Amino acid sequence: GDSTVGMLSQGLQTEQSLTEPQTRQALDAIAVINKSIGRTKEMIRNLEGRLQKSGVRVAGLQKLIASLKQSVSEKEGLVGQLTGRVDSLQVQVVGLEGAVQQSQETIRVKDMALEERRSELATIYLMMGTKKELSTSGVIVSKGGFLGLGKTVQLTGRFDESQFSRLDTDQEKFVRTPSPKARVLSAQPASSYELKIEGEQMELHILDPREFRKVKHLVIMTG
Repeated sequence: GDSTVGMLSQGLQTEQSLTEPQTRQALDAIAVINKSIGRTKEMIRNLEGRLQKSGVRVAGLQKLIASLKQSVSEKEGLVGQLTGRVDSLQVQVVGLEGAVQQSQETIRVKDMALEERRSELATIYLMMGTKKELSTSGVIVSKGGFLGLGKTVQLTGRFDESQFSRLDTDQEKFVRTPSPKARVLSAQPASSYELKIEGEQMELHILDPREFRKVKHLVIMTG
């Protein structure tokens, strides 16, 4: 009916985009209007046929037929406009879906970059071993002393990171050693960690990750 046509027209004018259910609803309404137009045209043909058979020109009936034809013409024009509007809005929806997908991909890439940056900032490099193992790796050297006695252990500063393991200080808050004796040789601030005996093992607990990871290489001598 005319009320359906009016509501559909008003709805399409106020909508900037259509969701899939709204698109189906609009197309269904247009189909109903098209059926109504078809019934009206059939009525017009019947009325014109009755006029021709009677051979009598009835002014009221002719006026009714003219009104019906005018209504059909207007509704066909409106259906054409509404169909074009729906098609246009469907194209807009497809474009918006593409833009949303592109935005989601952009966000995903940015999230990955942020995670990589976070991991880079939070990660330090750990090497743990006995005095002999660390010396063989070239990480420490013994200096000073007299006749082999009283030598001090010092870091060489030659760190091959392929020999170190990665430690994410945002995710891991302690390091377990295989020995009840352990010593931190690297220069992490003393206030940023503590050593605790847990059973028969020594554990390093990170108290202040931000301070602790300012020194990127952690060297622990065990035994």
